[in-house]
Amino acid sequence: MKKIFTIILLGCFSLPFLTGCWNNKPVDVKKEIKSEKNEKTGKTSQSEEQIKPTNKVETFKNQSGDKEFQITLPKGWKDSTEEDKKNNPETDATFSATNPKIGNGLAILVESKTDFVDMNAYTTLGENSFAEDPTIKTQPVKFSDIEPINGQNSKLATYDTEKSGINLTCSEYVIEGTDSYIRVTFWSLKSNYEKNKVGYNEILSSIKELEK
Repeated sequence: MKKIFTIILLGCFSLPFLTGCWNNKPVDVKKEIKSEKNEKTGKTSQSEEQIKPTNKVETFKNQSGDKEFQITLPKGWKDSTEEDKKNNPETDATFSATNPKIGNGLAILVESKTDFVDMNAYTTLGENSFAEDPTIKTQPVKFSDIEPINGQNSKLATYDTEKSGINLTCSEYVIEGTDSYIRVTFWSLKSNYEKNKVGYNEILSSIKELEK
């Protein structure tokens, strides 16, 4: 079971994601914000309508396929699950998404609580795995209790790592569900981490198990 805290990241840093980080072009603010309300009619132009934030609801299942979950991805994020599984067939992640424009991504793994003594045992397994990872630059990596997410016990571990010559900062969240531990791994280009982490809570709070 130890591999769950390492193998999940292998698909996260696939070539498409890393290439997307390098290929981003600076946004031309003047072109992006060129729509204004018509002074006479008060109507909003079509280009303004197009730049309004749009969120997308996605669903995913646990590894056994008997539980379904929902997540809302903010504008700029896209489901990359199939692409990541194609690039890395060994990944244990049940869902992944990326936002190449800001150098950010996430992967989700859902584990049955019956396989672990308790939440502390689950996160200790992760800490032991992190200690053996030579790419992690900030040791030791420890999980700490944080404010409950959606009213559920939650823990967080943050560390710096290097993949394919790129410096990244990862945030590992573990949320204790009714029957499952939901592990959400965010990774960000290190230079963008402080800015990117502001949006993590919005995504985390959108995760919920769907009733059958």
